[in-house]
Amino acid sequence: MIHQLPFQCLPARATNRPEWLTTLAVLSILLTCSVTFAQTTVTLNTSARVMADAALRLSDVATVAGDDAAAIAAVSIFDNASTQCKGGASWFDLSVSDVRSALESSGANLGRTTLRGSTCVVRFVGGTVARKVTSSGTNKAAMEHA
Repeated sequence: MIHQLPFQCLPARATNRPEWLTTLAVLSILLTCSVTFAQTTVTLNTSARVMADAALRLSDVATVAGDDAAAIAAVSIFDNASTQCKGGASWFDLSVSDVRSALESSGANLGRTTLRGSTCVVRFVGGTVARKVTSSGTNKAAMEHA
């Protein structure tokens, strides 16, 4: 005795709908989903040149795109970027964790923000670079023009 499943005994369902209409329906559903889950993307540049005595904003070191791009691009990472230099250098490495910390502090929705990149080398142009006191205890140059 051969057993048939209940749906195997039913006739094939005929559809009068054109194939392009089905394709259009699927594409519209996918488009709706992509708009619903739209995000802001922050892509850290590999290098950036900024004024030494100015505030470092996310827009100075990254490309920001998406729904909240304007608000996120304006986030301040450091009030004075030159304070991040070690040993009196005129550059420093900005990590993606520094960016994440700044975004968290500003109240940005990190659940809808994608961070890309790992490190941005920030170099100073113009302005003044704060120098640290040397190990001998003397401050050779309190401020130096970059």
